[in-house]
Amino acid sequence: MKKISAIVLALIFAFLFSVSSFADSFNVTIDDGASLFTEEEIEIINIDALDFASENNYSVAVVTTDDAMGKSSMEYADDYYDNLIFNNGWSEDGMLFLIDMDNREIYISCAGLCIDEYSDYELNLIIDKGYDCVVNGEYLKCICSMINEAKNLTSDDYDPDGYIETGDW
Repeated sequence: MKKISAIVLALIFAFLFSVSSFADSFNVTIDDGASLFTEEEIEIINIDALDFASENNYSVAVVTTDDAMGKSSMEYADDYYDNLIFNNGWSEDGMLFLIDMDNREIYISCAGLCIDEYSDYELNLIIDKGYDCVVNGEYLKCICSMINEAKNLTSDDYDPDGYIETGDW
């Protein structure tokens, strides 16, 4: 009986170690400083962000602010992500989606591999997916649309002209 317990205990520790190692390869945070989301909406965003992060092994931050501290949206987002890297030990490979109510802008900050993965054109496509939503006050839809567009752009089947290549000709 002791032998079986030791084996089960060893398997549990092995499982816990592998799960924690996987979880450490990327991070996800939602900082709703502008109070744009309900708790339920934050959970929905968290699910989308986790899915995107785990699929691409990126860290993902969703940030809202109503005080950019005198900075442009770009400066605020870049500084925020740099802070996550240097002070919180985040991966340098990731994206930050910002709704900046102070400057009335949405912005995406990329770091590490994401800089090479997404061109300026593609980042504009992602922002365009959220623009109408944010103008209409649909903040959840804005963020989820941008995350899903970012995910679609990393798909091998994505075609910017709107055609999906299936390989069946």
